[in-house]
Amino acid sequence: MADSKSRRDRALGRLRAQLQQKNEALADQFEFQVYIAFICKGKKPPAVFQAAEVWPLMAGQFERQIAAGVQKLMYSELSSHQLLLHDPVQLHVPCYRPLRKDLRDSTQNMDFLLWPRRDIEEVKCLVFSRWKGASDEPYRHIQAQFDFKSSDYSGQLSASAEGTGKDRSGLVLGNPDETMFLFLRQHDPQRAGVPTVWKLSSLCVYLPQSLLNQWSLCSLEDLLQPCLS
Repeated sequence: MADSKSRRDRALGRLRAQLQQKNEALADQFEFQVYIAFICKGKKPPAVFQAAEVWPLMAGQFERQIAAGVQKLMYSELSSHQLLLHDPVQLHVPCYRPLRKDLRDSTQNMDFLLWPRRDIEEVKCLVFSRWKGASDEPYRHIQAQFDFKSSDYSGQLSASAEGTGKDRSGLVLGNPDETMFLFLRQHDPQRAGVPTVWKLSSLCVYLPQSLLNQWSLCSLEDLLQPCLS
């Protein structure tokens, strides 16, 4: 097993070296699928969506947005710098389609009411990949977790609401592991005495390129069954 892993790591290292000479990233050699589940508290069924589009971006292309999150005290400058050094690819999801049978063909821009509400436990993403051009192969689940507890993003939203003199028409929130970021927009202009309504307009996950083909043995059906049952 160790020899097999060593050979795979060496092969990936050679491929990355070749791609660097061409100014390309390893992530450019993969196709991706992302599923988003809004896990609810109690017995309420979750809302599950499939990304209609996935945009892979390298960390340097997204540095300004991350820096903005640091300025708003969403996370530390040191941790964001360490994140960028990990050579991650960002998988950006701007639109999705619900997995409900009667709505599966209904692609829409992401517009999910996230705040204020108390029924959501967490937001979870499942990420799948396959080699580009291998259209006859199934997407396979990447062994990485992307979870954002409502208690974590609620705390960030509360801290933002206490700020003064800042443009809060849009926010970027990061989970404690800084592997998942939610992009929120204000639904209506804030009025005195009326709670601010925030909707999820897009999200992205940060994935180290070394994990791009670290696949689990779980099928899509196995992973989604707990969310859909």
